[in-house]
Amino acid sequence: MGIPVFTAPFQHQNAIAELCISFIVLLARKIGDRSKEIHSGEWNKVSANCYEVRGKTLGIVGYAHLGGQLGVMAEAMGMRVVFWDEQAVMPIGRAESKPSVDAVLASSDFLVLNVEAAPENVGLIGKKELALMKKGSYLINPSFGDASDFEVDIPALADALTSGHLEGAAIDAEPSGGAAPGDALAPLQGLKNVILTPSLSLHNTRESEIRIAHEVATLVAHYLQRGSTIGASNFPSIASSWPLSENTRRICNVHRNVRGVLREIDLVVGNYNVGKQVLDTKDGIGYLVVDVQTDDVATEVVSQLATAVSYSPSDLSQAAGIPQAAAAAVIKSACSVLFPIGLRNTPVAPGRKQRVQGATALSLLRAAPRFVTTGDSGLDATLGGGVPVGCITELFGESGAGKTQLALQLCLTVQWREDQGGLAGGAVYIATEQWSPVGRLAEMASVMLGEGRLPAVVDDQAATGDAEGVDVSTYLNNIHLIHLRDAETQHHIIKYQLPIFMEKNNVRLVVVDSIAANFRGGAQFDPSESRCLESGNAEGSSTNQEARFEQSRAILQLGQSLKKTADMFSAAIVCVNQVSAAIRDQGGSGSHPALTFLSASPAVAYTPSSVIAETGGLPSSNYAGIGRDLLRISEQLDPSVLAADSTAGVYGFSGTSGIVPTLGIAWTNAVTLRLKLRKLQRRLSHNDPQQTSGGHVRRLSPLIRVLTVYFAPHIPSRTCEAVVLERGVVSLESLGFSHA
Repeated sequence: MGIPVFTAPFQHQNAIAELCISFIVLLARKIGDRSKEIHSGEWNKVSANCYEVRGKTLGIVGYAHLGGQLGVMAEAMGMRVVFWDEQAVMPIGRAESKPSVDAVLASSDFLVLNVEAAPENVGLIGKKELALMKKGSYLINPSFGDASDFEVDIPALADALTSGHLEGAAIDAEPSGGAAPGDALAPLQGLKNVILTPSLSLHNTRESEIRIAHEVATLVAHYLQRGSTIGASNFPSIASSWPLSENTRRICNVHRNVRGVLREIDLVVGNYNVGKQVLDTKDGIGYLVVDVQTDDVATEVVSQLATAVSYSPSDLSQAAGIPQAAAAAVIKSACSVLFPIGLRNTPVAPGRKQRVQGATALSLLRAAPRFVTTGDSGLDATLGGGVPVGCITELFGESGAGKTQLALQLCLTVQWREDQGGLAGGAVYIATEQWSPVGRLAEMASVMLGEGRLPAVVDDQAATGDAEGVDVSTYLNNIHLIHLRDAETQHHIIKYQLPIFMEKNNVRLVVVDSIAANFRGGAQFDPSESRCLESGNAEGSSTNQEARFEQSRAILQLGQSLKKTADMFSAAIVCVNQVSAAIRDQGGSGSHPALTFLSASPAVAYTPSSVIAETGGLPSSNYAGIGRDLLRISEQLDPSVLAADSTAGVYGFSGTSGIVPTLGIAWTNAVTLRLKLRKLQRRLSHNDPQQTSGGHVRRLSPLIRVLTVYFAPHIPSRTCEAVVLERGVVSLESLGFSHA
């Protein structure tokens, strides 16, 4: 329900008309019999009972489109045309309308049936009707149905041909059930001057196929561009071909044709000036086209329409043909947009009551938090159980720190069953760089399999506990790779196509590597730029400031789309971020960078108000709350972590000589869990004790990495030392190593 099917039913009418004309000539000259005889070696050159078609009368039962085409061709050959149709139709050329079917039968030398394969037309021409036909006449039926429910009584037709009452017949029939005609046409087989063809009228010519392709493509384009459903066989027909005027948006709504739907829709669109509204229904489907005259119709209008016709998850599941769980997720997402719950008052459209929906404290208390295991007990302990679902986790650090290795590791572990720490789902890996992770994924999975660390994920293997049948290809087949090369495509894929793909393929993890690559080289909001302006650099034009603001808005929208996707599908979103050098603060390195940024010392004086003042006249609301965000971040940090890490300055726009993640505050506000990976200039000591077999660690002596939790709502800030092995990122704790 809700998917229109477009057809082009009249583009092959010319081909059918030509087929009927060929039947008329073949029957009149008995060419079929003569051809069969000469193929068998018999030379029967006769002219008895062979006629010219000029001057003969062609009768058509069911005029419509085919009758008009056929009549024009017949008149061009010198024939007279008579017809009958249940509708009052305008004849083409010199065709003459008859008052009844019997009148057409009595006056026709050639009779063509042009009726639909409908139950009321079965047996339309029976023994009685055949007797009314002129002696020596011909019957032609380019049928559009199978031989089992034919418009002609086949045994009666065979009798009329055998007795000589009819001189010939041509039957174009669809085999019953897709098999051979069988007994349906058996009485006609072997009779003289009888042409039997296998439904040639339904198999188009090359020319008609081209015309059909062009027409269907045009109809689909009109539907996508204007909402027109002309040509849809299963949909209400609305020709919304009128152009959209300026400051007008068109809303196309498909719903079940039940009582009360229009009332709910009117409650939504009634708040706007409606320029045009058209409604039609067909077979339980309602289709509404509304042109709303406004210069800014928010997307919540469409969401409200969807919510208005979705009374419950079960109702939406039945109407849309989707699983009930997916229907519940759609309703939940719509409610989160329309009726957000927070400390601030939610604006409500005039005339509508505010509705609040939320979970109870008891239900939240009973709902255990869900995580995706990293496959390493030490890393999971540091992260408070693993990578959380329903939010965005950011991995940032310098090149070669192991960010991508950990992300690929999660693509494998997310496929584990829930009792193994996974989510029993697939992964989408969005790569924005040139490097492809396929080879590393295969290597990682093979090593984990060889070490017995790759459990069975297939249902039948899980039921028997048999892990020997685990195949690396089973894991790799559940990891979908997408390459994106520009910010616009990235935004479109993540916002619109990714949710549909996740629903169809049971995706529970999305990795974006890296989130900042497609924004590289563009302007972005950075207080260091404002600092240059303040120091006398006047080259920062208002155009550049607007470009920075637009990119910040794009980054903010990207974060919102990812957060909605994570919440809708209870999925984990992992974004690998790049880093840039932090700006040294003139106010000293003793205070926390966020607090330094907010300080009002005469040397720097970079308060939020001063930043806003240097943004080229942009409205202050664009950057309102920056100070509150930085204070909120600073309150979550553990001073001991900052003291141990030489790269303090992660959150502010000033700090020591460390590094900071890119994309700024616009992206930071979307992140729930921020993790940093960095390399130490220290390798594992050969004398360190180990509890693993195989000697992999001692032989490789890899550099030690430090995983730092910079902020998270569920755990304090802390660190964990690890190394990158062939199977992925592994904590020293799980390997049995002590600190050097």
